Amino acid sequence: MNPPTLWPVIVLLVAVAASATFAQEKQTSDADDTSTETVSKVEQEPAKSYDEMGFEELDALVKQLAAKLKDQESLGSGGAITEERIEEQQKANELREQLFKANMALRKKGAEIRQVEREKWLGHLNELTTRLDDMKRERFTILEKFYEASKAKYDAGRVGIDVALAAEIELADAEFELHGRDAYKTRMIRLREWQEEIEAGEANERRQEDYLKVKSQFLKTYIEYLKGTEESYREILKRYP
Repeated sequence: MNPPTLWPVIVLLVAVAASATFAQEKQTSDADDTSTETVSKVEQEPAKSYDEMGFEELDALVKQLAAKLKDQESLGSGGAITEERIEEQQKANELREQLFKANMALRKKGAEIRQVEREKWLGHLNELTTRLDDMKRERFTILEKFYEASKAKYDAGRVGIDVALAAEIELADAEFELHGRDAYKTRMIRLREWQEEIEAGEANERRQEDYLKVKSQFLKTYIEYLKGTEESYREILKRYP
């Protein structure tokens, strides 16, 4: 009996099926490799850019990368040089690069936050300084008018020297608040002129007492001025030990 003619057909079908199975398995294997590579890439690279991440996110990322790098370095260290060890070291180098970039981004973000905070507080300071200066000028203007009125009354004999001098002392205080040590010079000129006016008037015991009271304030101011100058000189001399 002759062999059945279907045998070659069966052999051909089996071969085709085996080839198709192998191709499908290879395609599945390639897909798994691609998926693994994609997952690995996703794990290594953040979903956001560094510029989009906040300070806390960057800080957490830096700590995470540092921990991964520590683990990775332990895998790639020690033993003979093998292909696997070289791959582990390459992964460690990639992590170092990512950690460096993340650290730089974290520093940049921190600097930006500090600059914003500094500008905010600088704005508060400028606002406060402006308000203080306005109040100092207003106080000085009020006391200057009060002093002029008190001195006019003293010149007219309506009030004593103590009233007029008290007004002048208040003015000097406001003047110092506004102009600092330069106010000493202005006050010394004002008191010197006042002394000269008293000297030019009618000489009597009361006028002599008034003159001494004004001169006492003049000397007090002069002493304060010289003390400040002395301190400045001492600071200069510290540069030349």
